[in-house]
Amino acid sequence: MAFKLKKEIEDITAMDFESYAKFLKKEINRAAQLGELDVVVCGSHTFANNKVSSLVLFGAFTGELAKFFKKNKTKAGFARGKCFFENKKDGVILHIALNQGKGKPDKIKKSGKKLWAKLGMDAQLYAGELPILSQDLDAVNVGEQDLAQEVDLKNNDQSIQLVLQQYVKAKKALQEHIIPLISNKETSNETYTNQHFTIAKTTLAAAASFLNKFEEIGSEQQESNQKKFDSIQKDYPSIKRIAAKIKKALMATNAIDITLDNGDNSSSQSTKGIKDSLNELKQEFDRLGELKTQAQEAIEFLNQKTQ
Repeated sequence: MAFKLKKEIEDITAMDFESYAKFLKKEINRAAQLGELDVVVCGSHTFANNKVSSLVLFGAFTGELAKFFKKNKTKAGFARGKCFFENKKDGVILHIALNQGKGKPDKIKKSGKKLWAKLGMDAQLYAGELPILSQDLDAVNVGEQDLAQEVDLKNNDQSIQLVLQQYVKAKKALQEHIIPLISNKETSNETYTNQHFTIAKTTLAAAASFLNKFEEIGSEQQESNQKKFDSIQKDYPSIKRIAAKIKKALMATNAIDITLDNGDNSSSQSTKGIKDSLNELKQEFDRLGELKTQAQEAIEFLNQKTQ
């Protein structure tokens, strides 16, 4: 079910700042469970008590939300895009990716300082729905051929609804754990782990699974799932590039697990070398442990002799 704000937009924009911040915090707690949502942002909104800060409205970009943006899209500070939520132990980080309108991410973040502080949460704003990734990542092998065979076999016993649920769950994990890292220009290769690659590849497999299953179902089901198909087909190249970017980062730091890269001899050799080194190091520690035991026994023997 699509997310819908608990109040009418007209009533929200008429609130005083404190009431709005309290209302938005409750809405975020609801929305944070749903993954990616459409969002409309006004960079500088004057509230009923004359306080000025950012106004954030999220949900599905239809009906009242779409009308509100179309009415105000030519005004300075207004923008629309996507938002998603990164769940941390100490709270939620609101990520807002803007792709249409005159509002600029850096200016909106600055003008919204009062709001972010009142909410007691961090907000990250940037341009674009998904990170812009270079085309050279398309040449990186992330095991797509193996994925195609695996999902085709699994889909024999799966309904289109189940396959879609798997994709939604996988994409939510991608948005929470991967997109913030990819979007941050300061993220280094050392930040990525095998777990990040697994999340990206799981999402890629789930997308491939839905696209594959769509081709197998009847025309009636295809018609009811056409919008989902178009959306996932559009996202697929970006998801592949995300997996490829993480794989390259892991390879650059010699951190990639051998099982993640079938057929890549250079990576396999590198991983084998690391494992051999770790085994040699373990043997050295074992030898030192034996020497320590012998030394302790010798000390105990000498102590007994002197008593």
